[in-house]
Amino acid sequence: MQTRTAGASTKLLDLREYELPIFAADCDRADTGDAQRLTDRLSEADAIVLGSPTYHGSYSSPLKAALDYSGFDEFRGKTVGLLAVSGGAFPVAALEHMRSVCRALNA
Repeated sequence: MQTRTAGASTKLLDLREYELPIFAADCDRADTGDAQRLTDRLSEADAIVLGSPTYHGSYSSPLKAALDYSGFDEFRGKTVGLLAVSGGAFPVAALEHMRSVCRALNA
């Protein structure tokens, strides 16, 4: 999906469309499903918005897997917006967890 408003273009990366096995640092990159496709798309971005429903006080496991396959090359120096949705309570913990990961990646 791509839209243009005020000179910006956006692309939605729906993690349901990516095969991302649970991250294992010693796993051969050829066995990582769509991880390379995901990191290539993130690398191309000027800014990133991460969004997740709140699960058990944190963000979703598909987002965790996506972040595990990503690193400094994809996030360093980029502006990152954060969005968390919760059915009831304010999703502070999920937002804090995402912020901590982005800070660790120098976003």
